[in-house]
Amino acid sequence: MKEGMTRREFLGVTAAGAIGLAAGGKLIGNAMASQGGVPHWTASKTRVGKVYIGGRGGWPSPTIDPKDDMKWIEGELAKLKAQFADIEFVDGGHVMNADDMAAAKQKLRDVDGILIIPLSMFIMGHVKDILSLNIPTVFFTLPYMGHDWITFAALQKQGKKVELLATSDFNDLVRAMRPFRAIHHLKQAKILDFRNGGPLTEYAEGIKNRFGTEIKFLPRKRLVEAYKAADEKVAAADAERWMKEAEQVVEPTKDDVLRGCRTYLAMRKILEEEKAHLITIQYCMGIPGLDAAYPCLGFSRLNGEGLGGICEGDLSCSVAYLVFQYLTPERKPGFVTDPIIDTSNNTVIHAHCTSALKLDGINGEQRPYLLRCQREGQRGACLQVKPRVGKQVTMAQLVENHTMLASPGEIVEIPDVDRACRTKFTTKVKDARKMADNWHYGLHRVVFCDNYMDDIRRLSRFLGLKVLEEGVDEIHPTEEWIERDTNIYASYPI
Repeated sequence: MKEGMTRREFLGVTAAGAIGLAAGGKLIGNAMASQGGVPHWTASKTRVGKVYIGGRGGWPSPTIDPKDDMKWIEGELAKLKAQFADIEFVDGGHVMNADDMAAAKQKLRDVDGILIIPLSMFIMGHVKDILSLNIPTVFFTLPYMGHDWITFAALQKQGKKVELLATSDFNDLVRAMRPFRAIHHLKQAKILDFRNGGPLTEYAEGIKNRFGTEIKFLPRKRLVEAYKAADEKVAAADAERWMKEAEQVVEPTKDDVLRGCRTYLAMRKILEEEKAHLITIQYCMGIPGLDAAYPCLGFSRLNGEGLGGICEGDLSCSVAYLVFQYLTPERKPGFVTDPIIDTSNNTVIHAHCTSALKLDGINGEQRPYLLRCQREGQRGACLQVKPRVGKQVTMAQLVENHTMLASPGEIVEIPDVDRACRTKFTTKVKDARKMADNWHYGLHRVVFCDNYMDDIRRLSRFLGLKVLEEGVDEIHPTEEWIERDTNIYASYPI
């Protein structure tokens, strides 16, 4: 029995849970995301075209047969098969002349990305032919395979969608494939937005044009109807598990947890019906018709399943969440945060009420948690999660559809303070003072475990995004955004 509940309450919810598990255990299983963290309706593989370019003769040696090099390289790639389980390599062949190139381009027209592997020098004519397809491309050059790498800085300045990977370590290819994976899944992704008022059509169109991601605006009555239709026995079994595994149940009653689980089942059902990947709700604290249910617990669970639940109708965080989540096969969940800057020790404290339990991905370590009420409303049920000190993190936010704000940090402390949102952790950053002096584009950011600065820069080159590192780069907002930032809390009730 957990603290904060009477024996009668605990026995009551345990009994209800037992009934629900027996009657609806299968339904709980069906509500989970598919294995691998990708919903079964979009579990297709990322398609990467692979083409070798170059023939015998000249530098690096006139006596080397390029076919021997190809055989060696293919052997090394085979060793990485497990890391490429969700990638389908499309064979573009070995290009040595114009006919080979024409055949290769035909095979590569519909891929998500292209991997070029040079075998000799003087191949830039062929490389430019590949780049004319305007498909994101990685040029993977091993030592002693030519000097053509010197042209890629210039090609990038011309706006070509190409990344240079000059390395002797084949494992570097694993990380280089991340942007292709993100591009593939972003084109298939769908965000559901429940908000008051009309749809943000212009914003949705901009996101669709840049990322291929669809934003669909739905009426709140759809959520209320799904909540009322949710199986209460299934929700009761789910609630029992959350209470049983918590280190402590502090404020929430069994009904608070039960309503949170029903809200999860409602959101999960709508996501599956719409074949969508993320849900966000504007003014999510106390939705009329939802029986005083809060979505916090449901958001946490969706985030832990390779899907997404974002509070407060924040579409910028929603898109940023998917961008970073799709950069890795682990499907690491983001943590939407209300940052608190402390320049005295060069830190940023992150706080919110919707943390997932497995911050390292769907198959990662489950962190301990407490069941709490949502902080401002003092109602509902949410998780207070304890992230691991020492983890590297990346903080990010998308500005409209053209700029990604991002910055690295390290978790150095888990504050034990009864203020702010339930889950809190403190990160050491490069320059908190400059970050504060240059803070624009609202409050929210999204935090992910690991350092993704190189990954987001590579992806942004392919997508035409600008990347600004907060606390390092100067941020120059438009006059419209300056006006928004100065008035963001002007009417907040005191």
